[in-house]
Amino acid sequence: MSEDILNKILEEIQSLKEGQTNLQSQLTEMKTSFQSQLTETKDNLQSQLTEIKTSLQSQLTETKDNLQSQLTETKDNLQSQLTEAKDNLQSQINELKNTQMQFAEKQDLMQIQLQETNQIVRAIRDRQDETDAKLDALSIDVHKLYGEDIAIKETQQKLIQGQERQDKILASLALHSLEQETDIRDLKRIK
Repeated sequence: MSEDILNKILEEIQSLKEGQTNLQSQLTEMKTSFQSQLTETKDNLQSQLTEIKTSLQSQLTETKDNLQSQLTETKDNLQSQLTEAKDNLQSQINELKNTQMQFAEKQDLMQIQLQETNQIVRAIRDRQDETDAKLDALSIDVHKLYGEDIAIKETQQKLIQGQERQDKILASLALHSLEQETDIRDLKRIK
């Protein structure tokens, strides 16, 4: 009988590990997609800059102000969304900790799971910090590259579309989080 319990516990731990691996994979895919979009946008804007630079000199000052304002707003929005995603992730970790307390007889195995979860969270935070640093560097580069270009109005539309994609991804992650919370509640009711 204790062997069955151990097998169930091992299956639960494996399931949690797979869920966390899937989450980490999704974060990596989001990062790759975002970097690809930024590279494509940069290439397109550089070619447009060469073609229209001479006709844009009279509107340079207004464009710089608009760009700075919109970049700051976009950065703030992205930072806010990243903070919300971190909070959601932290909330999920806390729920896992509460679940561990309810399984007192399985505490040793659950402690190993908690340590693995914390390592994954640290890795995600490290990657998130790297992503934040890259976003900051990209914001500076974008400001320098596009500060003299009225074509920023076209870039603004692309950034808004990117924001909408990020919102959809975050909504998907939030839905996934709610599904996990429902699964946890179901497990609590079974106990």
